[in-house]
Amino acid sequence: MKKKISFIPMDSALETWLLEKLMKEPSKSDCAEDLLSGIRDMLSGEASSLLLSASDEAEIPALVLSDGMRLGEPEIYPKSRKVIMQGSEASLTPKEFDILYFLAQNRGEVFTKEQIYRAVWA
Repeated sequence: MKKKISFIPMDSALETWLLEKLMKEPSKSDCAEDLLSGIRDMLSGEASSLLLSASDEAEIPALVLSDGMRLGEPEIYPKSRKVIMQGSEASLTPKEFDILYFLAQNRGEVFTKEQIYRAVWA
């Protein structure tokens, strides 16, 4: 099974090398300019890390299970209100579960905290 999230530290030498490499040999990718901007932000101190993700075309769809859903690693079972991570049940409060389930159902959408509050506490 493919890992969904990895953390890879980048020091300033690697940031500089990657920036120079991308500037000398520009990629044909539509996302290259965003990556360059992110690296510049890291070098200037405006950002301390970058979050990289697959483009929309390569996004792995949620797997619908008979009684729940799997989004990468977590398996969410709404009827029993359980979340399984790495084979073990995650300990969540009822509201934490509601928030997670709401976000999983609306995967890929961005919400303000007020929108989440209204959806979960309504």
